[in-house]
Amino acid sequence: MTALPRESATTPSLDSLLALLDDGDRRSILRYLLAADDVVPRSALVDHLEHPRMQSNGGTTEHDLAAALHHVHLPMLASADVVEFVADRRGVRYTGGDRLERLLEVTEEMEAGGAPG
Repeated sequence: MTALPRESATTPSLDSLLALLDDGDRRSILRYLLAADDVVPRSALVDHLEHPRMQSNGGTTEHDLAAALHHVHLPMLASADVVEFVADRRGVRYTGGDRLERLLEVTEEMEAGGAPG
């Protein structure tokens, strides 16, 4: 009988990846980092998250976004080994893999109203 492949200690489980993607801000952060393909300053991530809110006037302040990024989103992503901190934690780099990228593509298609393909 052939054993099923096991996840390595550094590969997040499917449930872990889905938990990371259950928040719109985290999906947006991951897409932004993936597209950047380099180190992104934290301030650029705050600006990226702030832009849609300024358009909708949602009442979330830049300070609130920076706090959520610092205390919630980035620590969660770092603990799952899909981002790493660079230069005294002022910069962030995407380190996720193919599985996460495929899930990001599917969620983006679903958010746009299309069927995953």
